[in-house]
Amino acid sequence: MLQNILIVDDEKFIRQGLKRMIEQSGCGSFCVALARNGQEALEYMEHAPVDMVFTDISMPLMNGIDFLRRLSTMKCRPVTIIISGYNDFSYAVEGLRNGVVDYLLKPIDDAQVRKLLEKYRDWGEAQREDGYARQLLVRDLRYAAVEAEFPPEQEQEMLVRIGASLGGRQPELFFMRTHSLFFQSTVEERLHREFGQQAIFVADVGKWTMIVSGAAPSFLTNSGETATFWVGAVRLKPGMRFCEACRQARNAAKRGFLTGRSFVWADEAAQAIVGKPCPLNAEECVYAIGMGRNEAVRGALERSWGEQARKALSAEMFEAQLKAFLSQVRKEYPQIYSRYALISQKLEDYMAFSGWQEFSREFLGYTYLIANAVREYGMGRYSQTLQNALQYIEEHFARDINLAMVANHVSANYSVLSREFKEQVGINFVNYLKQRRIEAAKGLLLTTRKSSGEIGREVGFVNERQYAKVFRDITGLTPTEFRRLHPGNADDA
Repeated sequence: MLQNILIVDDEKFIRQGLKRMIEQSGCGSFCVALARNGQEALEYMEHAPVDMVFTDISMPLMNGIDFLRRLSTMKCRPVTIIISGYNDFSYAVEGLRNGVVDYLLKPIDDAQVRKLLEKYRDWGEAQREDGYARQLLVRDLRYAAVEAEFPPEQEQEMLVRIGASLGGRQPELFFMRTHSLFFQSTVEERLHREFGQQAIFVADVGKWTMIVSGAAPSFLTNSGETATFWVGAVRLKPGMRFCEACRQARNAAKRGFLTGRSFVWADEAAQAIVGKPCPLNAEECVYAIGMGRNEAVRGALERSWGEQARKALSAEMFEAQLKAFLSQVRKEYPQIYSRYALISQKLEDYMAFSGWQEFSREFLGYTYLIANAVREYGMGRYSQTLQNALQYIEEHFARDINLAMVANHVSANYSVLSREFKEQVGINFVNYLKQRRIEAAKGLLLTTRKSSGEIGREVGFVNERQYAKVFRDITGLTPTEFRRLHPGNADDA
């Protein structure tokens, strides 16, 4: 039974905090020892039994990797857990080479600790041989999934062990992303219920979950919970490199995300790409955002990423276009990009969204944030009087205002303010006011079910006829045509 636990970390509050979580987990009575580095841990293990080790990577005197290498040479190795985070995944991969069987992801919480203790508390001598072999196979699968240089001879030996675990059945590989924490927490249980020990569950392969079994799990292929997960599947064929099979499975899942299918075989994903893709011109899109031409941006996105357009996109194409767009924003507007860096990172990890509709809403919202920030930033180029005037217009554009009222509010000469408008903004006050009202109207058309007349009055037009005429002059469309070209937005509001 699991009784003696050693925590190795140079940060005192982590050592003591983890010890407290273990002792209060309710999973049993444990003897918990603490060490500040690998050297101190090895000295402790010379005179005391240890069943489980939690170790950090970055430590003085002897770091975690060197400590793991020493542990891997022991005849009776303890269950070894690495304390890691997504940013330290390269270190975690190195740990896989040296006997690590599981992870404790930062920030550490009680639920993670309890789950690991429950998983390994029956790690006794009677089952150590079979159980340890299973955990070593899980470790090797994690490592081979991310390491293209995994030695071919070790890979072949690993595939033999997979075959033995599956009772000699031809292995099939599944990679899954899910945004449902409940579904994620039940996957291993459902897998065991369907296949018993003849299936292999590998959690935390980066941000993915890996399953290896002799057939597709029915709870994935027949589930009605189509919006909770995205799965890519590959049949492992002789001669196929495991890392390449993992890449194909992940890309199949990504393709499913793009096309709205929760379960996709890799060979079907390649055959399902139809038509010629319309590349997204990142430079033109970002330029349009900077100029406040939000409708041009929406049009470009519809042509490149609309429902029909996505049928011609592979996962690699889409990710390249998304990366190019975000890189162009960072290049053109570095300060603004930094302001919204968290949203950029969220968009890059698009598989964390529940589906394409949620992602596209977030992406469009991001373009509007950038456009507004560019407009605010650009205000600094104007005279203080004009800045005050534009701020007044922003707050009152939906009212019946004119340039004389604005000039009076900012204590400026009417003629001087009129000239500054033309010279610095590039258009006169009347046209600027019309454009601002139409931008507000487009937002209401896309996010509400209000009638055209209601929206026209709400943004400052005297009557619906005037509103419709100005709308067509600026956009080339009537308000009704504009709304029809963007279905579903108002329903999602």
